[in-house]
Amino acid sequence: MKTTAILFCLLIGSALLVHAANLAPPPGLMEAIARQESDMNPLAVNVAGKDYYPATREEAIQIIRQAQAAGKSYDVGLHQINRYWIDKYSISPERSLDPEINRQWATAILEDEITRHGLNWKAIGKYHSPDIERGRRYAWLIYRHYTRQAAKAGGYGK
Repeated sequence: MKTTAILFCLLIGSALLVHAANLAPPPGLMEAIARQESDMNPLAVNVAGKDYYPATREEAIQIIRQAQAAGKSYDVGLHQINRYWIDKYSISPERSLDPEINRQWATAILEDEITRHGLNWKAIGKYHSPDIERGRRYAWLIYRHYTRQAAKAGGYGK
């Protein structure tokens, strides 16, 4: 069992290293993040730790506006872009409900963390939280999604 775990880590590390030269996260990694964050739901919104899965874009926008008015933390869309990043980069929360725009911003945010920390699990944890322990737990969840996807696809980084 221990040998298998070590082999898995080495294989995943190899897949991540392939993408390290251009700092772009592997597409499979971005999918793993979306699975963890929103279960692939582009309208998902989280407000102060409470998940919402609105039926319409208009309903999602209403939830976001209420969170903004109340000064609460919120996350938007497929990759759950947090209010911190939305404010820092002047991202439109409404446009972040578009899956492609959300993916582009999430990738850019993760690339910033990769620039700071390298293409590794620490960068993935920092995508989620500056807190070391929360980031570690988050990276483990992403690792689990990533390895499941890889097993289904027959390889890493796909």
